[in-house]
Amino acid sequence: MFRALILTFVFCFSSFAFAKDSYFTKRVRGAQPGDYIVAKQPGCYCLLILRAKDGDKIILEEIDVPEYSVDLKTMDWKTWLLSKAPGNSSWGMISIDLGKKELLEAYSVTKRSFLTLSKEEQFFLELLSLPSERLMNQDRRKIGPPPLAGEEDHRSLWLPKVNFDGKIRKDPMSVYRSVWPKDGSILSSCKIDFYFDEALSDFPFPVWIDIYGGYFQARLAVIEAGRGMVSPARDMPKRPPKISSAPTKENGKIAIEVECTEKFEKFELFALDASGPLVPGITLPHELRWSGDKIAELLISQEVAQSRLQQGHRYRLGIRPAGYPESYFETEHSFLLIDNKSQ
Repeated sequence: MFRALILTFVFCFSSFAFAKDSYFTKRVRGAQPGDYIVAKQPGCYCLLILRAKDGDKIILEEIDVPEYSVDLKTMDWKTWLLSKAPGNSSWGMISIDLGKKELLEAYSVTKRSFLTLSKEEQFFLELLSLPSERLMNQDRRKIGPPPLAGEEDHRSLWLPKVNFDGKIRKDPMSVYRSVWPKDGSILSSCKIDFYFDEALSDFPFPVWIDIYGGYFQARLAVIEAGRGMVSPARDMPKRPPKISSAPTKENGKIAIEVECTEKFEKFELFALDASGPLVPGITLPHELRWSGDKIAELLISQEVAQSRLQQGHRYRLGIRPAGYPESYFETEHSFLLIDNKSQ
């Protein structure tokens, strides 16, 4: 999963998009949700979509499908996706904060779960500090063999063709290069050239990428690009908050610490009686207090606890951000919230 995002097209966001008022920042800011590319990779095709954009935060959606499952002569990618991408091998989303240069979340649509990416899958974050420069014509890839020593080079610039919204185009290209540091990895000392269509100044993705140098070479071609790709997948959910420790008593109140990936405005808190038959959760009104952006404390007054909970009963706790029913968390252990001392 995320082979295209990690190994190819995230390069353009991570290497370039974070620079203030850069050419690439303008491309991303001018892009539209639904902009997409289909990239050919060894053994598979990858559909990559700019799913959502909110200021500096973007969500990319990627669907991979084995090459043997696709007949390019008859394939309509928009229809295929609306049919829930039959035959796909992976389907996921990632959210990125362009301003903070952070990968915020990775989510598998197929598994319906959040992912923790491995170190190898996160290596693209190193690209945030890589410089890039626009190549002059003499340094760009050209058509045909190079001239002999002492001869002038009259070769034409090589330009990739672009199938954009069903029309074949061969527009002028801007080419930008980054160089991977010498670090012993597969990309060590590799040059990475990104081709952008100058006639599509508000289109965010490169239409061709060359990676070469050292022992590794790859050419990643975009076989189709366009706008208006609609996904049937639900919006990326919020990662559930997590009750990180047992409740404590604080100034006559029950205090519950909650770890979050973002600062939610409101929570719904429930107590589930673990001492008897299964019954619906008991809603627990509470006071919300934040310690930083990712640690919340929920304070339940003694009056609420006394009126809603039973002495000597053990309760599991459930929590979800208000308005996000799919982002529910429930503790594995139960807790004695009202004991004799609480009376």
